[in-house]
Amino acid sequence: MKQTNSIYHHNASALEEERQWIEKAKVNPSDFGVLYKKYYLQIFRFVLKRVGDENISAEIVSDIFVKALQNISKYEHKGFPFSAWLFQIARNEVNLSYRKEKYNKTVTVETPELNEVLEEVDETQHEENIQLLLGGLKELKPDELEILEMRYFEKRPFKEVSAILEITESTAKVRMHRVMQKLKDIITRK
Repeated sequence: MKQTNSIYHHNASALEEERQWIEKAKVNPSDFGVLYKKYYLQIFRFVLKRVGDENISAEIVSDIFVKALQNISKYEHKGFPFSAWLFQIARNEVNLSYRKEKYNKTVTVETPELNEVLEEVDETQHEENIQLLLGGLKELKPDELEILEMRYFEKRPFKEVSAILEITESTAKVRMHRVMQKLKDIITRK
């Protein structure tokens, strides 16, 4: 699977610089602005892909950064970029928003990513199976759809997926394998 830019493409000096910004923000909340500017767009896109409405996304992102600022003192650097923690908060806020407001989950997919998933689950590679795949996506549970979305549609490496979902990397791989098997079963039974 081809990889695009990811939060894990930081080098050691960038992680150290970020750690210093975090430590400053713990002492003086006005120093949080550097982190906000660095990650706002990534978090906004993450939320928008799941919510599908810019105004609602902006409200959720506002809540995410307020919570991050309020809890910055609890943040512990574990070798991952700060954004992994922000994505965890974002994931929780989006899920809370679904429950509170009864929004429908939105999944943004592009044809190349659908074809990539189809290649994994359909040996015959029939073009009409793309419709079966889209139907199969509707049958997935929210957590199954979430991991598929992060891995295939957002091109996140397993290390990043595991950090966001707060599971081990091997657990993320096993879950992804099960989702792909479920999609394969859905396509072959129809």
